[in-house]
Amino acid sequence: MTTCLDISNFIAEKFTTMKKLLFLLALFIPVFLVGQPCLPGGITFYQQSEIDNFQTDFPNCTEIVGDVTIRGADIVNLAGLNVINSIIGSLNIKDNFSLTSLSGLDSLGAIGGYLWISDHAALANLTGLEKLTSINGFCLIGNNAVLTSLTGLNNLTHLGALEINENPMLSSLSGLGNVVKIESNLSVTENAMLNDLSGLNELDSIVGPIYFAQNDNLTSLTGLNDLKYIGGDVDIILNNALINFTGLENLTTVGGHIWIADNAALKSLSGLYNLTSINGYLMLKYNVELNNIKGLDNIEAASIDSLIIVDNYSLNSCVTKSICNFLASPGGNIVIQNNAPGCNSQDEVEKDCEANAIIEQTSPLKLRTSPNPCIASTTIQYELDQPETVRISFYNQFNELVDVIEENQIKGLQKMIWRPGKIAQGIYYFRLQAGGYEDSGKIVFMR
Repeated sequence: MTTCLDISNFIAEKFTTMKKLLFLLALFIPVFLVGQPCLPGGITFYQQSEIDNFQTDFPNCTEIVGDVTIRGADIVNLAGLNVINSIIGSLNIKDNFSLTSLSGLDSLGAIGGYLWISDHAALANLTGLEKLTSINGFCLIGNNAVLTSLTGLNNLTHLGALEINENPMLSSLSGLGNVVKIESNLSVTENAMLNDLSGLNELDSIVGPIYFAQNDNLTSLTGLNDLKYIGGDVDIILNNALINFTGLENLTTVGGHIWIADNAALKSLSGLYNLTSINGYLMLKYNVELNNIKGLDNIEAASIDSLIIVDNYSLNSCVTKSICNFLASPGGNIVIQNNAPGCNSQDEVEKDCEANAIIEQTSPLKLRTSPNPCIASTTIQYELDQPETVRISFYNQFNELVDVIEENQIKGLQKMIWRPGKIAQGIYYFRLQAGGYEDSGKIVFMR
């Protein structure tokens, strides 16, 4: 017979067992909840309160599957989002007129889609994105009125594409120093104060095209010094302060056309001297200060499919090995006109090519330079078939005379040592004259 005491003991035992189970369940449930994917349909934040309440409304939501949009006039901070460590979709941060910092995204390590940061009136840098290492899609940073720095992207290594457009106060790309490869295009346009590309100093290759336009304070491409390969077109247009192509000395291959146009101050292309192959047309147009095309010497003529050299009003010399070889066996259209005398028509350039070819064939000088590149000095070696007065003239990339050496020398193997001294490092051209013979060469001087 069951007594009341037996029933009470039974209930007490069951209650104790249930408490133990509930305690164990309480220990393990958070482990399973933390880090779970959430919000497959994405989320849009329009108000500060939605960001502030995010962790309450979506507990343990750290990996967002869908797209995230942050777009609200009253949003002033992103602190409520500090638990998000990855976004499988895209992140769009736009039109947040009061937002001054991206702090709050401090745990974000990867974005599977694109990152879009645009149309901010008070955002001065990208601090808050220091843990971000990977963006599989494109990264667009545009129309941010007071953005002066890309600081915050310092740990970014993997990037689909990069577009930096219409940031009027951005003076430097510092912050991108760990990006080695861009999987698609690089576009840098209408950044009025940009004068420094050194933030891209580790960039080795760009799989797609590059487009540099209307960066009115950019004087050179220094900062791209490690860049060896561009898989698409190269368009450098309307950069009114661009003087030269210094910074592209290691570029060897372009997988598309080259279009260099409307750069009002451009004087030299010498930074392209290691470029050996392109895959499209070569166009030089409306570069009104350019007077020669030294730097294009080593492009394989067969890799050029058309040649357009027009409206470069100071351009009086178009003779390079690449151009002469292309004109001798053209693979496509040729338009050469409205340049200075000497490069004002195809006929003029062809005659100049023929004249230079005669000089090369009759020159007995057997010119060599070593070391080249040089640091303190280089030796120019040549042969004379009779005693001659030898004069060597040295020019910088702007075709300005910087030094002259002259000696009376006897027949046979001869040499002169050139010590650049205190002049700036860079590319220098020289012309050697000996009696009726003449030859020329190029020296890379490094400090």
